[in-house]
Amino acid sequence: MSRSNLTRFCVMTILVLNIFGCDEPRTATSAEKAALAKAKEDEKNAVKPREIIGKTTTDIRDKEVEVNKGAVVAKNSEAVKKEAYGPSKQYISAIDRVASLNIKHAVDLYQAETGAYPKDYDEFMKNVIKKGQPDEIRLPQLPYYQEYSYDAVAHELIVLEYPDRKSAVEKKGR
Repeated sequence: MSRSNLTRFCVMTILVLNIFGCDEPRTATSAEKAALAKAKEDEKNAVKPREIIGKTTTDIRDKEVEVNKGAVVAKNSEAVKKEAYGPSKQYISAIDRVASLNIKHAVDLYQAETGAYPKDYDEFMKNVIKKGQPDEIRLPQLPYYQEYSYDAVAHELIVLEYPDRKSAVEKKGR
């Protein structure tokens, strides 16, 4: 190797070591690891808007459990007409009504066959919705801040709204 090539090689090596360093990799402290784990968990549980047009679901939740988590019964039928989001609220109100009528019909058929309404959420999911079976009932997808729920006492499908989900996305958007 000539002297000028050796000099270039040494200069390049020094530059590379200065730029990238030659330290041992630093290990994260337990506090940094905990913060990273919390950030990953928060991202996994983050509320994200979802597509609803043309999408379906079989995710129906137990009313009692969800109300205890802070859900409230949605008032989709009170869609505001003179608002910027009026058409989307009317769409949500319409799919809510259609889904409720569909489930009411299925529950009435079950009652006619067996002589009794489903006694609880599990029986409803197994014998009316039939999740995972070829004849399962699929419902139109609701917005990210709403979920379907079965009210075993009234034997009806209701829509629950999660105010914390709605406010989390609204805060994020500001």
